[in-house]
Amino acid sequence: MIYIPHGTHILEKPWERAVSQQGTVDWFDFWLNGHQDPDPTKAEQYHRWRELRKLGEANQGGQMH
Repeated sequence: MIYIPHGTHILEKPWERAVSQQGTVDWFDFWLNGHQDPDPTKAEQYHRWRELRKLGEANQGGQMH
């Protein structure tokens, strides 16, 4: 989740849009391609996503790809 303090539901400011869209790209790249951005500021998000993957694999009997 990304919190943008003064952002509206439909983001209008270029910086806000870029941050939001990069988060979406990171999410899909992780889940579909298994890639992780080496940027240290994103380490916590990837930690959370890896934990979600573990939970999903446990629920699927290890068959989540």
